[in-house]
Amino acid sequence: MNIPDVYSIKLDTLDEDSSVKLLYKVSEKKGKEYEDLFRQVVRKCECLPLAIVIIGRRFKDRESKRFIYRFINSPNRMAKNIPGVDAIYDSFDTSYVLLNNDEKNAFKVLGISPCMDMTPNSCAAMLNVEEDFAALILDSLYDKRLIIESGDDRYRLHDLMREFARDKYDIENGLEKREWIKRLILFYEKAIAISNNYLYPNTISLALDINISEKKEMDWMKWLGDERINLVACLDYLFSIDCEKEYIEFAHLLSSYIRNCFLGDDVLKIAENAVKFSEKNNYDYYLAVSLMDLGLANENVGNFTDAIILFHRAEKIWRNKFCDTELAYAFSNEGFTLERLGKYDEALDILQNALELYKKMIIYMA
Repeated sequence: MNIPDVYSIKLDTLDEDSSVKLLYKVSEKKGKEYEDLFRQVVRKCECLPLAIVIIGRRFKDRESKRFIYRFINSPNRMAKNIPGVDAIYDSFDTSYVLLNNDEKNAFKVLGISPCMDMTPNSCAAMLNVEEDFAALILDSLYDKRLIIESGDDRYRLHDLMREFARDKYDIENGLEKREWIKRLILFYEKAIAISNNYLYPNTISLALDINISEKKEMDWMKWLGDERINLVACLDYLFSIDCEKEYIEFAHLLSSYIRNCFLGDDVLKIAENAVKFSEKNNYDYYLAVSLMDLGLANENVGNFTDAIILFHRAEKIWRNKFCDTELAYAFSNEGFTLERLGKYDEALDILQNALELYKKMIIYMA
């Protein structure tokens, strides 16, 4: 998220003498010869501990003072109307300029990704590289203190570092952001397809030709469970932009998967957003799919009456489009929901309608 100019962010600072002591400690330099130079550095850093620590660590293994002079004389390249951010950005930049191209790309990709954090395999998907290579890049960025660990084999950016990464992307990159994110979306789609085929082996198998590392089905399911926040973040991103058809297909696949695997308010929110999204883009077929998802999500949390209303809306679309398979599916779910409400006669009637449609399809297929 971008940090609006209207926000006032207060950053803790030290006094100048304490700042100089901190810089001596972190850089492990000794002697009065550094005193005046270090005072210029901490003033440039506006006595912000984070900025001082970053500069001190970069200076620690250097004998030459040219690095420090270059920092002192550097312009405030990315001024933000937030007190202290110029100094922090300058300190970030001293680390960033020393990265190789692969590390820079990974760093910027972390910034533009809609996800809260990233694993080696999701990073590999966005960069279009092997997973092992992506892991090495992330380890390098972590060693250089540009990213932090958020869990086992998971990395994220500090909020200010994320803003810095996005600014760098805007300045340096020609590839449209959606193209990078599209790779991530397709990667998630493959992972969901593998898990979905394992969970529901008697349904239509989802086959997607995307080159990602092989894992057992249970490994993908566990990984997707850990990715819940990121999956929701990707969906929120998709629902917020004008999407191509493939994005829409993924959005419905993902919302259905989340509905089947997770419980709670996230599922209802996702399904509601999918309905609004389909209505906005005039996709009747996907609107019906979304209405079914929302109906099933409501049924899962006990909102049976709302679920039946949503099933009716989906059924109307399926009838107009002569989609017998989907209509039979809607009838079946409506019938089971009516049964849960104790409306057994109505449930029997609607389930009989579903059965007749299924019989017709069997005869047609034969």
